Amino acid sequence: MMQKQKPYLPINSFGLIIDKATTDGILNNNEHLSSISTMYEHVSNFLSSHGLFIIITIKTIDDKEWFEDCLIPSLIRGSQNQQTKFIIHFHRCMTYTDGTENGPNIFVIVKYDCKSYSLRSSTNRVKQGLSQTVTVKCY
Repeated sequence: MMQKQKPYLPINSFGLIIDKATTDGILNNNEHLSSISTMYEHVSNFLSSHGLFIIITIKTIDDKEWFEDCLIPSLIRGSQNQQTKFIIHFHRCMTYTDGTENGPNIFVIVKYDCKSYSLRSSTNRVKQGLSQTVTVKCY
């Protein structure tokens, strides 16, 4: 008889992780922010330095509850003691003329090693047309 057990996945072992609508499926309402937060922590932990985490979603960086209060803190928590920073490239694929979203939007998150670490972070945003780059540095 087979025994059920968690698979062993070494930290910092994946160079590419793709989320194609998993975020949207889990976040059909805001009650599931803690579930998706846990997923992002695991992604951050498994992602190697210079690794890419690609999120294809209807979410945007304008959704502060998801982006600033869920995604960014989860990435930071997941990489505790790994001395990392994240560069987040956001590309808004399309909006209607009335301003409503038509996604999917693409986030390309790159994880880098840093020299120091804490749970504090700073963000810097640069906007160019439909694309925005957000630098999240842990210090």
